[in-house]
Order: sequence, then C-alpha cells, then structure tokens
Amino acid sequence: MKIEVRKKGKVNILDLSGKMVIGEGDRLLKEKVKGLLDSGERFFILNLQGVPWLDSGGIGEVVACFKRVREKDGTIKLEKLSPKAHDLFTMTALNRVFEIFKDEEEALGSFAG
Repeated sequence: MKIEVRKKGKVNILDLSGKMVIGEGDRLLKEKVKGLLDSGERFFILNLQGVPWLDSGGIGEVVACFKRVREKDGTIKLEKLSPKAHDLFTMTALNRVFEIFKDEEEALGSFAG
C-alpha cells in the first residue's frame, strides 16, 4: 500500500492506493495519520479510489484513525470508495459513522463553515 499526502487549505488529503489488509497498509495508515496529528493537523480526507479491497484490519484501522482524529477535535471524511469498499462500509453500518463523498470537491466543501 502507498499513501500520498496533499494539502488543500486546512485539509490533508490522503490518496491511498493498494490493498489495505492486516499487516499491509493498516500500519502505514496508522503511522501517517498519527504523524500528521502530532504535527498539529486536524482535518483529513481519505481518498480510497485506489484501494480495491479492505479486510477487517483495514476497516479497523480506518475506524481507529477516526477515533484518534476525533480525540484531537479533528474530522476525518472518506471519498471515492470502490464499489467493494462501499459495500463493506454499508454492510457494517459504518456509512452512518463516516461522511462519505463521491468526489474531492464535495468533500472539501463539507469542511467550509
């Protein structure tokens, strides 16, 4: 798995690519978000367009990142879920926990105000 970080205004956009499964990607996401939080960042979008599959470890780490960010009074939102990832977030009812957007512009706009 690979993570590229871009910043637009106050929002960090994490472009994820590759499988996010136990031992492959989950640890990388944890370290990346923790590092950004430690440097004072608080607003995140996870772009999951390049993630074809998440297992329980990947989903668990996305949820753990959500908790860590919330504890620091921040926000984490999701965008561009693959059909399989979208199905997983729906089946686990995490689509009720996360704000999920179809595109980056809409996700960024949700931080306004």
